Amino acid sequence: MSFFDTYGNNGDIVSQVLSDVLLIQSALSEKVGNYIHNMATFFGGLVIGLVNCWQIALLTLATGPFIVAAGGISNIFLHRLAENIQDAYGEAASIAEQTYTLR
Repeated sequence: MSFFDTYGNNGDIVSQVLSDVLLIQSALSEKVGNYIHNMATFFGGLVIGLVNCWQIALLTLATGPFIVAAGGISNIFLHRLAENIQDAYGEAASIAEQTYTLR
């Protein structure tokens, strides 16, 4: 229970729990299936490319690290934006909770 003592008020706690539940739901529902589909497509295309023209397939594999790096950089920026959004939602939920308890 000491984890929840670090938050200033109930609005932050409710907002954080709701955000975490929605994050888990979205991760389990759609993203796992998409990941399996994308990996199967990638490896299938790689095999077909290596069979048909292995020189071009190896050339396209060389671009893989650049694509992964671009995805990692965009993931860092999106994570920072998500933290800012979560802070704003927490503050808004806190204000709404305080307003609701006054009435």
